[in-house]
Amino acid sequence: QEPRDHLANDAIQGRAKRPCYDSHKFCFPTRSTTDLFGDVPRIHVDAISKTRFREAFMSQNRPVILTGIGKDWRAFADWRNEDGSIAVGSLERHFGDDVVSIIDANRRSLSMSVKEYVQWWRTRTSEGSTREYLYLKDWTLAAAHEDYKAYESPPQLSDDWLNEHWACLA
Repeated sequence: QEPRDHLANDAIQGRAKRPCYDSHKFCFPTRSTTDLFGDVPRIHVDAISKTRFREAFMSQNRPVILTGIGKDWRAFADWRNEDGSIAVGSLERHFGDDVVSIIDANRRSLSMSVKEYVQWWRTRTSEGSTREYLYLKDWTLAAAHEDYKAYESPPQLSDDWLNEHWACLA
């Protein structure tokens, strides 16, 4: 057991002491989130090792909310406005020519550039718009722009565990 893992035991065993949002403490979600998801523990990503995460959650098929992920990601800084809204202009500047898959409200598959999607976004979010929703789907940004370094998966999520699961069932 790694030294930081002893901190996670209360959360793993469902004995979190109180709701909290401190960066390295464990807690259960607020009442409204609990109503939706039940008693799902919240654990800061720096407070649990990859091995303990795999043992306590992944192998047990137990839900957990890992907090603290993304705070240092370039995507978090570049793609978010000061008010917390999505900085679509940044996406357009960096990736406007990328062609992406889109699914519309009728589940039709479309292709358009990120620039076209951003144009739709701007008109869709304008007051009084009745345009249908478009879902940007399966954009392989990390593979298409390796030099951009938008994010880095934390060690706890770095395994290709789904492939391992299917390989065991085969």
